[in-house]
Amino acid sequence: MVDPDHAAELVSTGRIVSLDQLLSRHLVLTQGRLLDLELEQNDDDFTYEVEVLHADGHVSEYEFDAVTGKLLQESFGE
Repeated sequence: MVDPDHAAELVSTGRIVSLDQLLSRHLVLTQGRLLDLELEQNDDDFTYEVEVLHADGHVSEYEFDAVTGKLLQESFGE
């Protein structure tokens, strides 16, 4: 997991999209309660991993490319 200071630097230098940008691009993330958010780094690749609790009680997990904001993977739980 990327520490908050490094994440802030990545956003301020434009290397990754901000959480606000991610939320505005993917409205599904605002249709529930944000449970967890992690910024992960694998070599030079950065991904956001997001968990959302929906009104019907199920939890969805999303993985986004932190550079482009593109949805990479989505999974639905109970």
